[in-house]
Amino acid sequence: MTLSFVSARGEKLLAPSPYIRLLQEATGTTITPSARDAITYSRVSAVPLRPGRIKDYDKGKMPEDTVREARMDYALCPMKYLLSYVLEKYPVYQSDFQMQYALNALISAISHLMEEQGMKEDEAYEAVMALFPWMRRAQKRQVYDYISHDLDGHDLDYGNRTECGGRYYTDERLKLHYPNQDVRTEVNTRYGRLNTPDGRKGLDLYEAPERQDACSFCPHVAYCRNARYVGDQESYYD
Repeated sequence: MTLSFVSARGEKLLAPSPYIRLLQEATGTTITPSARDAITYSRVSAVPLRPGRIKDYDKGKMPEDTVREARMDYALCPMKYLLSYVLEKYPVYQSDFQMQYALNALISAISHLMEEQGMKEDEAYEAVMALFPWMRRAQKRQVYDYISHDLDGHDLDYGNRTECGGRYYTDERLKLHYPNQDVRTEVNTRYGRLNTPDGRKGLDLYEAPERQDACSFCPHVAYCRNARYVGDQESYYD
């Protein structure tokens, strides 16, 4: 493999990028001058653009055992699907804002699953908060305030189960995957349209999400190139 870089822009000489330096150190190779004419900026910019030689994504080839969450991510945001299930970055909620919403979703899921056993929302709240003794009182109070919105009776029914690998998993888990109720409603709508003419067909990795809150509650928001209003996620509901 041969790597090259722009070595001159007009009269200005350019050094190799840090990435090329890292590869040089990792492989123990040396950078040798070009045997031909120097690769200048004008020479690169003069190369005409051509369409990318990339085939359209064929949704029909998605494995039959693809988990529901992956299909839902595909329906909502191609980049989230790519980062989570193709590159396998294993998304983790990182900000306090996202974690508090995720805790709210966990409390809601436990409360609904244990409702027939007589568990109350406050009991589920206390049980979950006991697992996080480091949380400040103000943070716990904020989680408690979120519960009333998530248990207002307008959420979708997650009483079904999903089969995967010979086991069945409650659909209440989807609340943790999409901790915001409005995003859950939107992604369920898009997921339901996947097998219809109105459903998503391709995989446009430059597509910006239509919903700002889809990014605010996404674990990939800090590094996704298509993320919207990253700086506003902490004050989303202030």
